[in-house]
Amino acid sequence: MKYGDDYRKIPMYSKESGKVTEFLPDVYVFVDQIVNVLFIGRPEENSFVIVDTGMYKRSEKIIEAAIERFGA
Repeated sequence: MKYGDDYRKIPMYSKESGKVTEFLPDVYVFVDQIVNVLFIGRPEENSFVIVDTGMYKRSEKIIEAAIERFGA
C-alpha cells in the first residue's frame, strides 16, 4: 500500500488547543492540537508524570506547559 502523489498531511486542531485546566491540585490538563496531555503531580513537590505525551513534533509546547505548571 502506498499513498498517491497528491497525499498531504491535513493539520487537525481542537478549538480548545492551548487551553490549560487544573482539575485537582495534582491533575493538570494541557490541550495540544487534538490531544489532552495530562500532568499528574504537585508543583510544590517539583515532580510529575505525563499521561499521553501528545502529537509528533509538539514537544516544545508540552515542555512549555510543564514549565508553566511545575517550573524549570
